[in-house]
Amino acid sequence: VQAGAVIDCVANFAGVAQSHYWLADPKTAQNPFRSVHNAFDNNLEVLQELIAKAQNRGSNARDLEIAISWLLWMLGFSTTHIGGTSKTSDAPDLIAATPRGDLVVIECTTGILKEDSKLSHLLQRTEKVRQSLAASGNQHLKVLPIIVTTKTRDEVKSEVQQANKLGVLVATREDFQGLFNRTMLFPDPTTLYTEAEETLRRFQNPSLLSGVVGN
Repeated sequence: VQAGAVIDCVANFAGVAQSHYWLADPKTAQNPFRSVHNAFDNNLEVLQELIAKAQNRGSNARDLEIAISWLLWMLGFSTTHIGGTSKTSDAPDLIAATPRGDLVVIECTTGILKEDSKLSHLLQRTEKVRQSLAASGNQHLKVLPIIVTTKTRDEVKSEVQQANKLGVLVATREDFQGLFNRTMLFPDPTTLYTEAEETLRRFQNPSLLSGVVGN
């Protein structure tokens, strides 16, 4: 294959995909942001360690916020760790922007979604962002609230439905590997944003999901 190529290997049985794995040479990555990050964090080892340790009880949630900000930057988002100090404790943990200015408002947690009122705080802070955009004449920009947890989807299953109804997308532990894989490709935050919106709409309308399964 050509230098810089990424191969998506799929294992099929009876015409059905059973598993897949990405293969790439990190020395010739398509993503220049990942290449720069790799200069200081070989093969994302520190990034993945921060997320892994955040799954343990009593871990420092700030490390998770840092890891997610790194990941979003490699995926092409402009990211600010606005809630990273005690003086901005009323701000969301992170805000990320696509090149056209659409925003993602993010809260990170190592626990359940209701822990420390994370979900309600995210909704309040998202509304504050929307109000600020409207006051500055930028109400045309979209704002998507996301709560990131190191819990599995099964562990927060009872809360995810409520979050989705409130217009909040939930990213769980299972989503991290797919995002790591996306850093091997040339960053396309606009497409990722659109995919996130579509995912939230599907969760808000279960009939859409059943239609996909039925096909």
